[in-house]
Amino acid sequence: MKKSLLTVLLGICLIPVFSQTVYNGTLANTDPTFNRPNEGSPPTTLSGVGTDVYYDLIPIVISSAGLMDISTNSTWDNFLILYGTGGFSPASPLTNALVANDDLVSSSAGFTYNFTSPGTYYLVICSFKNGVTGTHSVTVTPTFVLPIKLKSFTAVKSAGNLISLNWSVESENNLNAYQVQRSVDGIVFTDIVNARLIAKNSATLTGYNHIDNTPASGLNYYRLKITEKTGEVSYSTVVRVKNSKFGTSSIKLYPNPSADYLQIETDAGQNSNGYITIINAGGSIVQSGLYKFNSNVVTTIDIKHLPNGKYFLKTIIDKVETATLFIKK
Repeated sequence: MKKSLLTVLLGICLIPVFSQTVYNGTLANTDPTFNRPNEGSPPTTLSGVGTDVYYDLIPIVISSAGLMDISTNSTWDNFLILYGTGGFSPASPLTNALVANDDLVSSSAGFTYNFTSPGTYYLVICSFKNGVTGTHSVTVTPTFVLPIKLKSFTAVKSAGNLISLNWSVESENNLNAYQVQRSVDGIVFTDIVNARLIAKNSATLTGYNHIDNTPASGLNYYRLKITEKTGEVSYSTVVRVKNSKFGTSSIKLYPNPSADYLQIETDAGQNSNGYITIINAGGSIVQSGLYKFNSNVVTTIDIKHLPNGKYFLKTIIDKVETATLFIKK
């Protein structure tokens, strides 16, 4: 499965994705390496931690446009990147990169992606840090057609034991409402009280947000129940967040609101590596990067380029994740 781009294009057997497909593989110390990207949609910077990670390249054939759930599983901390039909080159890891993710659930990466056109795409699974090897699996699952274009749907753990759910859609037509549903096992879903949002029926990109004030301890699964005015019902893809993983570190963010810079104070230990991701009200990642944290230094983030509005600042420091709401004015 480990091929150069040229070899992939010339001869590897490509597997069309019509139903759920599982790819199994192993990272070994004889495999090629590259400097992986940081998280992002798309990623815009290269990692300062995963500078020489082993990787597997998985070409997948998308036969028709639509949403795909893509998730990984391994006993080690993995990282997943999706590349477009232009292919993947380890010498230029940001070229054609569409989305990159670290921890969807625990140490496993994953995301939902809306493929707008058929073709051959490329998944790259690697480790979060250098020198890690072991077995892994990547699962690709097509979802059903929705009466809207669901551009994103995310669940983020916020301060105060809250889960912020954000989704953005376009081309809404003849919709009635969105009902947020929750599950603790990913099988049985129930409506969250006071989590029914009336559809705006906008032709342009529109964002929605709901805060779950009472998430369960451990894994929480969320989906959207979408009701049309005709009475027909469909469901979004499922997103997951692990409540027990987060919130053990202290983050102070100021000034808030802010017009140009954010100051971040944390109780992290000396010289801790961490990621900062900024997510807009529509659930899209608009800024991300790797930073050094310690309890004696204030970290400054430039936000002058961001449009005015509400955002979540998500930090991952020493594998502890927090999210804090701030306002750009």
